[in-house]
Amino acid sequence: MIKLYILVIGLLGVTSLFGQVQVDTGKVEAPVEPRFFETGTDVYKIVEEMPRFPGCEELGSKQEKEDCAMRKMLEFLYGHIQYPAEVRENDISGTVIIGFIVEKDGSLSHFEIKRDVGGECGNEALRVIQMMPNFIPGTQRGTPVRVEYQLSVNFSVH
Repeated sequence: MIKLYILVIGLLGVTSLFGQVQVDTGKVEAPVEPRFFETGTDVYKIVEEMPRFPGCEELGSKQEKEDCAMRKMLEFLYGHIQYPAEVRENDISGTVIIGFIVEKDGSLSHFEIKRDVGGECGNEALRVIQMMPNFIPGTQRGTPVRVEYQLSVNFSVH
């Protein structure tokens, strides 16, 4: 029997970008805006509204949307993962971690195999995650932002 477990990890931790530096020049100056608003390239690890797999926007509460999105993402992954022959032949088991960025428009980019167990498991998890549709983007203070996201896929052959 082949078992597949998928765990979603939204990395936690945000570094404050809004520190102010005061220089005594005798003049009163407006604080300098953080570079985030100038470049838009910062990547957050946690935001007020984390990105979600699409398809549950019609639901009412935030929790209902998150639960539904998780179910839909798992259905997508379970429906597309194919166990590599080498995994079955060599009884390879373990957890693969794939990292990527959910962009401001919900598209996915910068895919990376963070941890692999061999036997083409990492490549298979990466292949399927790259097929996922655009997410509902994460937001910070009501503005869409780039968010780092990680999925753990557990390959187990029994």
